[in-house]
This record gives sequence, structure tokens and C-alpha cells, in this order.
Amino acid sequence: MLSAVLEKYVFAQNENGQEQALFWFQKSAEQGNHLAQNYMGKIFENSQDEEVANWYRKAAEQGNRQASESLGRMYFVGKGVAKDFEEAANWYRKSTPKNTEKEWGDGSSERTDVSWLRKAALKGHARAQNRLAEIYEQGTGVPKSYKECLKWYTRAAHQGDDQAQLALGRLLEAWGESAEALVWFHKAGEQGNYLAQAELGDHYQTGGNDDQAFKWFRLAAEHGHGSAQYHLGLMHRNGRVTPVDFQEAIHWLRRSAEQDHLPAIGALQKLEHSLKV
Repeated sequence: MLSAVLEKYVFAQNENGQEQALFWFQKSAEQGNHLAQNYMGKIFENSQDEEVANWYRKAAEQGNRQASESLGRMYFVGKGVAKDFEEAANWYRKSTPKNTEKEWGDGSSERTDVSWLRKAALKGHARAQNRLAEIYEQGTGVPKSYKECLKWYTRAAHQGDDQAQLALGRLLEAWGESAEALVWFHKAGEQGNYLAQAELGDHYQTGGNDDQAFKWFRLAAEHGHGSAQYHLGLMHRNGRVTPVDFQEAIHWLRRSAEQDHLPAIGALQKLEHSLKV
């Protein structure tokens, strides 16, 4: 049922004009009536974008499905709010009726996310393309499809998304395409992706290129990557590329050990013991 204030709005709209109607509508909305809040969003929809989002959000947070859908649409197109496809999917999902607990426990929410992410991905949004690829790789709410995940990782990677470049590199390396994988690791690493930097360090160390291994391990270590800190510590301990420096070795091994990296804990204890003897 409409509140007493909303009933006054209906009367005012019919008898006393829009200005008085708006007064009563806003009064009801400010008192927390989600129906009024939703209609306030509709009233301002073609003018004050931020005001629209504000009223839709208030109604949506109270479970108003129409407002949730409208707010999701605003996030999807970036109207009145920053464009955010994950937020769009979140509000759109809340606008979907929950018919049964079983229906919402069998991945239907994930399917809604996939629907919105696909729309965003087709519009060229790189992060949405990367997230869609992850969903296909993991089989979250959809059947696993390496063909689909490769397609979307590749599209996002070509747009410069460092997470997609890293993921694409890992996929290619797993499939034996090491040379092409290295290209994508470089692209991600050069953007500051520390996971890609650690991958590069591992690759060059395995290949015997200590100069490059040291460079990439150091970059990843400075970003807090535990394994890279361990390898960098060993390089300082053993004098590979850089002069032997036990203090620097202890510094990096300790930082790695603090992250519970077991090889670093063992190496640190052994080095500290040898220096005390």
C-alpha cells in the first residue's frame, strides 16, 4: 500500500499540479519509501544524472527491483556514475526475481554476470573481456571453454590489459608456446605486473640468462613477490651478476621468509648460521 504521503502525491498530481506533487513525492522519498525513491529517480532521469543515481540507489538498497535494474543500466552506460560493468551486473542481478532457493543456488547469478560481462566485452571493455575469459577458464556458471577463454584473453591483451597479458602468457606456456608466451609476459611486466615480472625471472634463470633474471626478479621482489625475493636473495648470496653481498642476501631472504616462503626460511637460517660460525 502507498503511504499517506504518497496518497497526497497522487491527489496533488491530479488536482494541484506537478510542483506540489513533487513536494509530496520527495517528502515520502526522504522518509525512506522505496516506491517514492524509485519514482524520484524516474522524474530526474533526463536531467540530473547524479540525483537519479542517488534516488535509484536508495530504492535499490531497500530491494526495489525496478530501481536496481535502472541503477544497473546507469553503471553499464556510465550515466551519472563512473562506468563499472561489475557494479552493473551486481545491480542487474538484484533486479532478477528469486523464484526459489534452488534456482539461486545453481549458478543463475553467475549466468547473469556472464550476460552483462559479455555485453561489456562485445563493446570492447578490456577488463570485462579479461573477466569473461577467467569465467570460461574456470567454468564459473558456464561450461569450461579454452577456446572462449583464449579468445577473450587475446582481445583484452591486445588492448593492453596487463592481467589478460599475464593469463594469456601462462596459457600459451602451458601449451608449449614458450616464445609467444614470453612476448606477453614482457608486455605485462613492462606495465608493472609483478606476477609477470616473476615469470620472466623464472624464464630467464632457467635459460641461463642471469642478467635478465636478476633484473626481473628484482622488480618483482620490490613489489613484494615472495618467490622473486627468495631468488634475488640467492643471487646476492652466490654472487651471480652482482658481487657477493650477504647483508643484501639476508634482507631479501628475510622478506621472503616473512611471507612463509619455505625455501627462503631454510636458506635464511642456513646463511645466518654460517655467518655466526
